[in-house]
Order: sequence, then structure tokens, then C-alpha cells
Amino acid sequence: MPDERIVVLPQELLVIGAAVKTGMVEALRKTLLVLLLLKN
Repeated sequence: MPDERIVVLPQELLVIGAAVKTGMVEALRKTLLVLLLLKN
């Protein structure tokens, strides 16, 4: 049974991928900042 949600336009996939990457980068940046603040 094909799931309709899996059928996504390539452009949408690119946008989703970019959003996920940006979110991960922001999360890593915040985590590093917190670690640096805790060390000092």
C-alpha cells in the first residue's frame, strides 16, 4: 500500500532538508554555547 505522504515533490524535499539542516545547526550552536558557559 503506497503511502500518500511519501509522495513529495523534489522541491518540497529540498526545502524540508534545508530546514532540518538549519535546525540541526542551530541546535548544535546552542548546545555548544551552553557547554562553553557551563565550563567557565
